[in-house]
Amino acid sequence: MEKHRASILRLALLATTLAGAFWLGTIAAENDAVQNLLATGGYLGVFLFSLINGFNVFIPIVTPSFVPALTAAGLDPYFTIFIMACGMTIADSIAYFLARAGRAHVSPSVIRVTDSLVAVGEHRHWLPLAILMAWVCAMPLPNELIVIPLGLLGYRAYRVLPIVALGNLGFNAIIGLGLVNLPALLVG
Repeated sequence: MEKHRASILRLALLATTLAGAFWLGTIAAENDAVQNLLATGGYLGVFLFSLINGFNVFIPIVTPSFVPALTAAGLDPYFTIFIMACGMTIADSIAYFLARAGRAHVSPSVIRVTDSLVAVGEHRHWLPLAILMAWVCAMPLPNELIVIPLGLLGYRAYRVLPIVALGNLGFNAIIGLGLVNLPALLVG
């Protein structure tokens, strides 16, 4: 019952974030004070927010949902999405490398299990990576739920991190550009 309640809470937080960001985008389009506040942080603010939010293990804030407000404040939507993807990818990379470093401190029994999973993964290494790509592109949930286990399993960075980067770029583009164009689709 407790897991069900936590899932409902996370879903409610996600819906509230999306609704709040959409509302902020509509307000920003009409309010000079809000546009100035958002533009003050500029691309550096977008990058730092994305980097910090990249560790969204507890509260899922969908970073690209803020693209409409940032666009209304004068930032380019495509460059904003790119900067967001960079910040999120750096956060995911930090989590991955921490997991890789933590592998040395995991108990030997866990290492035996992970080594056997890695042996299976050597024959079908594409399967966890395909799951990772689908997860990063489509799920507004923490990438660390997949990236950290792959780091602990010993998956190579050159296999994991490009997928994370492309997935973050795809996710940000789908959400960000979709939300930017949503008012035009609803009205026109």
